[in-house]
Amino acid sequence: GFDTVVDLSPYGVVGRSAHGENVDILERVSRESGVHIVLGTATYLGSFSPRWVAESTVDELEARFIEDITVGVGGTGLQAGILGEQATGLGVILPHEELSLRAAARAHVATGVGLVTHTTHATMALEQVEILREEGADLSRVVIGHMDIRPDLDYLLEVLDLGVNIAFDTIGKQFWDFFLEPPPSDPDPAGAAAVQELMGGKFGEMSTFMNYTFQSFNFRGRQAARPFYDLIANIAAEEFGHIELVATAINTMLTDAGQVDARAPDATLAQYKGVGNPHHFLAGGKGALPQDSRGLPWTGENVFSSGDLVEDLTHNYFLETGARNGKLKVYQMVDHPVARALTGYLLVRGGVHQVAYARALENLTGVNMMKAFPAPRIETAKIPECQPHIKENLHRTLYRFSTTDYHEMAAVFNGPHPETGEELIVADGPPEGALPNDLPPQTDVFAPDYAPEDIAEIAQRLRKAAGFDAPTGKVANEPEGVVDKLKDVVADAKDAARS
Repeated sequence: GFDTVVDLSPYGVVGRSAHGENVDILERVSRESGVHIVLGTATYLGSFSPRWVAESTVDELEARFIEDITVGVGGTGLQAGILGEQATGLGVILPHEELSLRAAARAHVATGVGLVTHTTHATMALEQVEILREEGADLSRVVIGHMDIRPDLDYLLEVLDLGVNIAFDTIGKQFWDFFLEPPPSDPDPAGAAAVQELMGGKFGEMSTFMNYTFQSFNFRGRQAARPFYDLIANIAAEEFGHIELVATAINTMLTDAGQVDARAPDATLAQYKGVGNPHHFLAGGKGALPQDSRGLPWTGENVFSSGDLVEDLTHNYFLETGARNGKLKVYQMVDHPVARALTGYLLVRGGVHQVAYARALENLTGVNMMKAFPAPRIETAKIPECQPHIKENLHRTLYRFSTTDYHEMAAVFNGPHPETGEELIVADGPPEGALPNDLPPQTDVFAPDYAPEDIAEIAQRLRKAAGFDAPTGKVANEPEGVVDKLKDVVADAKDAARS
């Protein structure tokens, strides 16, 4: 059992009121349950913080944190015993996040209480520590949060070597999003056939990718119109990744754990007769195909590239609107958790592209297409699988998919988000991904063979002859790989605690 709970709710988030005056409920919970509760104080990501936080200077925030610790939070007289969780975003630390982290670090130095951070998908941990070090923090009393989301042992050890502690504190939470790709689960061939619409349908990811790709290839006078070229070409780069995401979802939904080691007569396709798209089994090795939900192949007739910039941008807005419509329908039709995770993520990111093309048209023509967003008129934040991504600002962030190019799209992608009113963000670099799961063999469709161990043996012999002792690539679920190493680390820690 346990007798202590540490509450790390920041101002204005997960039940904590904007000024913290409702923390007195924790005193009643503690009194009635007999559990000791340590009260924390912190601010969260900018889009979730109260207005007073956004308007505060570093000195004002530091003073607020110190007052919370020495006097009490929100006028309740209940004193905070820890700082946290102090948050930074996904792959970036925005200016106000850095300001808030520095304020928390200074309050930590002044009072001596511990400090816990929030990393978004375990990103920016090294940068967090550097900021804390600059402010003179006692790193031995710092905990970098949510590090179990990135099961990369080398990265975890690099952070630990700086002298901080790390928290494995999201254990049990499933399907954050496709930065942590859902592992294979129960097969759903009919659902996979429906998800194919998001791959090869008229408004699917192959269409968005190829439309924007050919428009960028064919763009004339791109130097003079560089902000618009950069926008279209950069979004094309992201759409290529979305094709991989849809394929991953389909492959996962077609994987049957019962067929991994099956042999005749158990390795049979009879169970799939009349279920889903037979091409997945007869021609696709239980894999994604360049087809729509009817099984019809994707066609280049879906590509529109007129050369007229206003016409192409208008088409792109319409294309993203149709794509949103299709995602919402697949979401309603398919309840498989992988499909839900996929559509939740794509709805948020597709919304960014809708907004981007709306802003481009407004800048070119004066027509405010933002008033038509979102279409269909279903609030994105109401969809549970979208909420984690909105929380991490993915609904208003356009990532720059080049280290040397696409700078000028920031001249177009700016201003308030039409749903939330928050400022749009252009972030340097793509979002951080995760290691893929290595989908297991499916002997009933001979993928990669009826006897996959024979291929593995041949590959190992060739590998050794070439001077490699083991596979050089990395996957999340590799035997004795990153995940298993982390399990060993946790087991060793438990053994040490018992002794």
